Amino acid sequence: MLTSTNLRTKNVSLNYITPACASSNDKPYRLFGIAPTVEVPETNIVFESHSIVVHDLRGVHDELDLEKDAFKLLKCSHSVKRTASHEEIISYAEQMAGRVQQETSADKVFMIDRQVRHPCSRNKMWPNLTLDQTKDGGWKRIRRHLTQAEALEYLGGNYRVRIMNVWRPLNDVVEDSPLALCHPSSVEDSDLVAADLVDEKGSGETYFLQHNPRHQWFWTSAMRKDEIYIFTTFDSTCAKIGTNCCIHTAFTDPTCRPDAAPRESVELRMLVLNRVADPQILVQ
Repeated sequence: MLTSTNLRTKNVSLNYITPACASSNDKPYRLFGIAPTVEVPETNIVFESHSIVVHDLRGVHDELDLEKDAFKLLKCSHSVKRTASHEEIISYAEQMAGRVQQETSADKVFMIDRQVRHPCSRNKMWPNLTLDQTKDGGWKRIRRHLTQAEALEYLGGNYRVRIMNVWRPLNDVVEDSPLALCHPSSVEDSDLVAADLVDEKGSGETYFLQHNPRHQWFWTSAMRKDEIYIFTTFDSTCAKIGTNCCIHTAFTDPTCRPDAAPRESVELRMLVLNRVADPQILVQ
């Protein structure tokens, strides 16, 4: 568990959902890949910027524990290119599934989604604070990737079910738009605001974050392409809404060189299944 207190820090601006938007009778939403109209704009979400202190994990990453901190920084020799083919991405995903399995002692791990982000990609960075799925949204996402037989086996209470993201930069060194992670112990349930994400396939549900001065944010300075983050974004054993799940965001580094290369990254979502000794009652 992260215990160091004398970490290097940096003051940055992060975009939180506004209290007015969070308390509105109209549920927040955003369209993805769907043309907005006058009646239905791209989003009804309003954000406000807050000055935040982020703490540098460089040099203390060995203290991180996925179970207690919900994120971990690891060295990783397996590489992938921005222009990787479908087959190369699948091969990389298999390697990363093995790494996640090693870190979590899972019985089964497999990729359910992938995102390659660069200046010309469709899936661009969105610099607002999100947790990829709510409880309901997480179960919906998981069921979409399981056969009926797999759902009966894995979602019957005999497995702990998690979604974990594996994120890595494709730049030699990240200068522009590094990734920040919020420690879950500093997030209250009341900080989280559910929102619909709507695309051509239907809708999912994610959380946005309201500002709370208790939030503890971390980043890794000069993160390299041979380093990865693994972090939890859904956990069936969470006692509360967001416990042990990791809010994350890209942010603008005020010390970044004006001519720094735009950040490029690849992110995998993994379904992580651990058999439990005592069957659980899963809230779905």
